[in-house]
Amino acid sequence: MKNLFYQSIEKQFHEYLKRSRYDKKDLSKVNTLRNLWQNFMNELLNNNQNYTELLSIAPDQQDPLGSLYQFFYEHKIIPEKGKLRIIVKDPKQREPGKVYTPRKIISFIINLIKNSINKDFPNKKSNENNNSKQQLKIADISCGTGRFLTHWWLKDLENASKHKKIKETKYFGFDIDPTAVKIANQTPIKNVVWKNIDTLFDSYLDQNDQFDIIIGNPPYIESRAISDDNWNNLKKKYESAFKKFDISVVFLEKIVSLLKPNGWAGIIITNKWLVSDYGERIRKILLIKTHIEYIIDVSHLLLFKSSSTYPIIIIFQKLGQDNSDSSNFQTKLVQINDINELDSFFLKNQTYPINQVHQSFFLKSPKNIISSNLDSSSMQILEHLWNLERKNEAILLGDYKCPYELRKGIHTGNVKGKLFTANPPNNDPMYKHAVTSRYRVDRFKISWQGFWVHYNKKLIDRTQGEYGSLREEWIFEAQPKIFIKLFGTRIQAAIDHLRYYANNSLILLIRKQTEEGFKYNPENWYVSRDEEFYYILGVLNSQLISDYYKTLYKHTHVRGNYLQFYIKDLKNIPLIIPNQTNISIMKKIAAVAQNLTEFYRSVKLKSSEIEKLEKKLNVFVNKLYKKLD
Repeated sequence: MKNLFYQSIEKQFHEYLKRSRYDKKDLSKVNTLRNLWQNFMNELLNNNQNYTELLSIAPDQQDPLGSLYQFFYEHKIIPEKGKLRIIVKDPKQREPGKVYTPRKIISFIINLIKNSINKDFPNKKSNENNNSKQQLKIADISCGTGRFLTHWWLKDLENASKHKKIKETKYFGFDIDPTAVKIANQTPIKNVVWKNIDTLFDSYLDQNDQFDIIIGNPPYIESRAISDDNWNNLKKKYESAFKKFDISVVFLEKIVSLLKPNGWAGIIITNKWLVSDYGERIRKILLIKTHIEYIIDVSHLLLFKSSSTYPIIIIFQKLGQDNSDSSNFQTKLVQINDINELDSFFLKNQTYPINQVHQSFFLKSPKNIISSNLDSSSMQILEHLWNLERKNEAILLGDYKCPYELRKGIHTGNVKGKLFTANPPNNDPMYKHAVTSRYRVDRFKISWQGFWVHYNKKLIDRTQGEYGSLREEWIFEAQPKIFIKLFGTRIQAAIDHLRYYANNSLILLIRKQTEEGFKYNPENWYVSRDEEFYYILGVLNSQLISDYYKTLYKHTHVRGNYLQFYIKDLKNIPLIIPNQTNISIMKKIAAVAQNLTEFYRSVKLKSSEIEKLEKKLNVFVNKLYKKLD
């Protein structure tokens, strides 16, 4: 059943249609429909009586303006049997970067900043004197309908009524969406500047050190959704526009530049930049130029139903001359699993753990990776394994001097039916390749999926909009090779001797074709390539390496707490470099991994024997990596 809010909008829309001058023949065109919807919204906002009545029945009475904007963002009109109907948009069709931040989250972020500021100025009198000297400037550089600024203003009003004193505060809201800014203009905030500008490029925000506080929810737009022109301009202007960046990292850099020295920021943002390759530069900027007070993992909460982002809340202070060294600062890491925990966060008897990490710890990590999933024991493991690499005892799997490389399986795109078949013609040699996938790969075990691949690149007709990639044939023909599943609760790898082909739900580990520039030549250390790859298989399937990976990347989970095993992340796994002292234990690991492979293939599987071998494998790997107990 449609609620009163929906019914009222629908009624006013049909009344607007009667007054509009659109040609009925044009109403089947997408652009015409979009313009009609936009013009209706503008008229509604300008009709004070209808607008006021509508806001009085909005679903969220504490934020009726937000309710209105969300409605227009989530709905569209379509022609149906000669009439126009309002329907809910498919989430995939919605404009990227626009999400509705829950009120509880906004309030929580504002409380976090206010608490952090009070800790920064423990002496109340000095704090008040500091604020009285100049006007406090608060900004949201992707303000939407102004919800963050409205909440801050309401909290200041509440505080003023208690203490009979109003702080001199000026508010600034900037957004590229003219409709959102038009709605923001209807808010009751006093002493506010709303501007419909492109925050990242407008000259109004070219000057640095402008604001005392910046709050908000920067847009998350993936690299593929950024236009080529915008992409190139961002690359020229922003240091953090690195590799396949998403737009949120550029907003982060902009926030740091716009903050005054000692100013504070509190935002909710996707967690991907914490560990991704493209986030390397923004991590360095934050770790050097700011004190990261909090990283709060809220990725387990379903905050944005129409979006697949996994958010964190980050609170940081831009460094000034009096606190320019960030090496001794502590960062508080918190995980929130229930939105009701936000209410009790500031109570003394909170039950969830808050782990504190020296900010300098992240500066030691590979590519300055920031993990929000750390405690004292996991930090000890990470520090130990990183030291092995620093001491030249280990090499990262992604190092250019490493003898191995990781590659993706076949990308079937929109031509899977052309490429894979269960019934190949007998007389076509192109169908000779058996296919496996993540459904047929487990730890130490691999089997056939029941399909064959038609390995013919001419099958993909790009002139007809078809896409996909068969990859290079040699990576599948490599023997042996290792398959790693893309998703799982731990690393799951299996060795292949049968030249299986695979789709991109699997990652392939193979020996590089060239042998020039390697840190070491595997041929000098192993009896055979089988022994060499069984050793790597044992290391990948060990508990130590799975724990290491999980510690670094657990917060990038997908629903159900499954981890994603991407090439860019697997490249940070350290492999011990063989020498005369450790080669014997490497060979033992290879032997155990081979035995486990044979046991898992066996029809008469003995769980007790497997358990013994698994335990032995973990003991050997821990010994090789000199793991501290």
